[in-house]
Amino acid sequence: MALLPTTNLRQIYHVACRLGETFESGGRTYLHTSLAKLCTSGRINMWSRKKPVRFKADNTDIYPEWWRATDGKCGIDFPTYTSIGSLDNPGSFLYNLRAQTDKWTHAAPRGTSVEPYRLGDFRGYKHDAIPAVEALEQEYYDVSNNRIQIDFDLAVPSGDPDNLSLSDLSVNGVSLSDYYIGAMLYRSGGTYMIGTSDTPMGTGSASMVIDGITDSRAGLWTGYVFMSRVAFGTGDPVPESVFLCFPVAPLRVNIRPQGTVVQIYCIGNWTDSARNRVEYTITIDNGNGLAVRIDDIQAIFVRVRGNGDPESDGETVATYTHPSSVTVPGNDRVTIGPFTQAITYAEGYTYWIAGRSSYAGIRTSFTPIEDIQATYMRSR
Repeated sequence: MALLPTTNLRQIYHVACRLGETFESGGRTYLHTSLAKLCTSGRINMWSRKKPVRFKADNTDIYPEWWRATDGKCGIDFPTYTSIGSLDNPGSFLYNLRAQTDKWTHAAPRGTSVEPYRLGDFRGYKHDAIPAVEALEQEYYDVSNNRIQIDFDLAVPSGDPDNLSLSDLSVNGVSLSDYYIGAMLYRSGGTYMIGTSDTPMGTGSASMVIDGITDSRAGLWTGYVFMSRVAFGTGDPVPESVFLCFPVAPLRVNIRPQGTVVQIYCIGNWTDSARNRVEYTITIDNGNGLAVRIDDIQAIFVRVRGNGDPESDGETVATYTHPSSVTVPGNDRVTIGPFTQAITYAEGYTYWIAGRSSYAGIRTSFTPIEDIQATYMRSR
């Protein structure tokens, strides 16, 4: 059973069993039955509506909305910002969004007279609660009229009695359902695009549009999700607002140019901190209904200074030519590799990798060579 009982929750043992909070003693494992330990357990699912929160009352029976906590954040701690900052300013919103340092955490009571520990806070606790919002990720984001669209959906309906929904959470009295969801699309070298949906999340779904997509913007980006009190579009000045990083795993946003039928791209990662070797794969994606044979497959490695465009400003530092052709079935893809390539890294440059072929009309996409393999949200 996912929920703890809402009545007759008399034994602290019920809570200890649900959380699985244990300790070792004398070579044996025991359940923790300390109320303080259970109310502050790192195993508590913060998305459960009912859980220990910071609220000034020894008994909450006469406070039907005690679970919102004193600050209205429903027992969740998350930072907010009033300016966007910059990618190179540690502690600012953009820097922390990119670094993913703002982790939403359970704001547990501290056991004081104004934040007492209460066993009753666990009545109705849902251990398998889920985050309130999800991104409807796609394998590719196809460009149409120089734009792409990223869709978001409410994973939990407003008013769910057991799982926190977006409308439950608020900042300074404003519900997060009245905020606009957005994303910063980022790739190595400090290049990014940022914007929000033009409608609030509300109680359903919302979409954000990234405008101004040209062929040089094609390829793989990482999307970092946030919320803003004020809406703004890509290319617009970022307004004064309240911003917060939202706990959706980084998105894998592979932008495919308009009219693309066959695309070739590479994914590469430095194998160690010295950055002297790259491990990579080459993928050929066939959007045609018929099989295609691709000859002269190459991986090219380029570097650019600062935020230069790898396609127009890139200096080729290495090239790999695949020794054989590859046949790709209709509406399918083939990945070859992994391969490795020695690269002499130089400070002040960013390094990119792209696939190339003499096949007529094939699209080449540049992707940044990353320090580590990024962890992306799984496709729905």
